[in-house]
Amino acid sequence: MNIHSLKTITFIMTGIKFVSLHLRKLTVSAFQQSFVSRTSPQFAFKSRYVYPTRFSVDSIRTKSTGSVTIQFMSTTSGGRVSNAVTDKDMLSKSSTDKNSKANMPKLDTNPPKGTRDFYPEEMRMRTWLFDQWRNVARLYGFSEYDAPVLESEALYTRKAGEEVTQQLYNFLDKGERAVALRPEMTPSLARMVMAKKGGLTMPLKWFSIPQCWRYERMTRGRRREHFQWNMVSKSSRYS
Repeated sequence: MNIHSLKTITFIMTGIKFVSLHLRKLTVSAFQQSFVSRTSPQFAFKSRYVYPTRFSVDSIRTKSTGSVTIQFMSTTSGGRVSNAVTDKDMLSKSSTDKNSKANMPKLDTNPPKGTRDFYPEEMRMRTWLFDQWRNVARLYGFSEYDAPVLESEALYTRKAGEEVTQQLYNFLDKGERAVALRPEMTPSLARMVMAKKGGLTMPLKWFSIPQCWRYERMTRGRRREHFQWNMVSKSSRYS
């Protein structure tokens, strides 16, 4: 080993000591570290030190050979968080998500009892049938109307009594109002005519194809969800 090599090594070691000495004197604003691995007689140490300056030590690796590698990186914020802390947070969130999914009930792909799905083939047939009903009704001078599928429960109990609720899909909405899915169209028609207070031209010639709901025992060909073709010819007013 010549004199130039010795001078170079001496200069490097002096620089390392100088850097180490000044790093110890800096005020640390945040300190987080994690051990990557430890073996004998060597060990690797990785950490992230955050200093109040615009530079931070990204990593330090030390081995028994005495070699030291120091990497500096520029930072414009409060520094970087330890990988160990980040990984721990991610693991915690991942475990929580897995547990919540495991506790969720299995999804039932069947429609609610008494209802049915209309896939494109069945929908084409239903649309064709409804079009035939509409064409016949219009041929005889009837006009189509419709009403909300959700009505006030009192519209049905006013005439039939409270026992009719046993056959209704009824509930309290978020405003504590008693409502129900319509079981038929006639009460809705009466409400609409009464709302006009005699302003409609008589006689009425209206038709509708409503979707109705009845919570009752199902039989073959009779479900809790059904459609009706209603044709109304009314010459007098509702009271």
